[in-house]
Amino acid sequence: MRLAVFVVSGVLSMSAWGNCSSDDQRRHLKFADSPGSGQEHVACKRDFELNKDIWAVASPRDASEDASEDSYDLDVSLEDLVSGKSIAVGHFKGLLKNGGGPELGEIKVDTGRYFIAPGVRAFGVRALNSMTLFGVPTDGEELALFVVRGKDIVNVLSNADMRISYSNRAEVCEEQRREIARVLVVDKALSHGFRDLLVKETITDSAGKKDASGRCRLAPTSVKTNEHRLQYDGSKYTVPRDMQEVDCRVC
Repeated sequence: MRLAVFVVSGVLSMSAWGNCSSDDQRRHLKFADSPGSGQEHVACKRDFELNKDIWAVASPRDASEDASEDSYDLDVSLEDLVSGKSIAVGHFKGLLKNGGGPELGEIKVDTGRYFIAPGVRAFGVRALNSMTLFGVPTDGEELALFVVRGKDIVNVLSNADMRISYSNRAEVCEEQRREIARVLVVDKALSHGFRDLLVKETITDSAGKKDASGRCRLAPTSVKTNEHRLQYDGSKYTVPRDMQEVDCRVC
């Protein structure tokens, strides 16, 4: 990775994310040719650095009939567009949750400016998922972060929920909804040589109500903000318990 001065990462724009599905483009990836069962998810983002691509391929862990209900393996590759060769690769068994709860729907590469240590810039893979919790449909998004060490890609953060949405999906005047939105910011404090990560959280509760004209509309009833600090333990960033356990309220 190129050397860079520290910066504090702000809100990420949607243009920092990307996905792709071209069979021609993904054919040169050796890890994408392994046999699997069920749908594979492919994502890429160009210009992470000059003339480089990041590729991510999520696939079931095995070729059995139950593979679609198991967690997905994730393969990540940093590609040199000039030489056509892989600069670094990583394979992560069962990193993306699927089955027995969340169902993996899509992956995206996140090339936000995550400068987490001197000369170290992380990049992310965001996994969109859905599930039903106590009969309540739920949508979510998880973030995993990676760094390049030599020819290896190393996972430094996994299973960090960045968006959760609960709704009883009732008629508008009876709908109850809770939405948790989180934004990752790189802090100045250090833990084991890596910058702390701050997750700024907004919890919005909404309910269906009739307005002055008698029409049903979904309106916020409560908005709360919170902050979570993720610290590097020498190997990975630890996701705090209060960030993992969220009261859905409408379940």
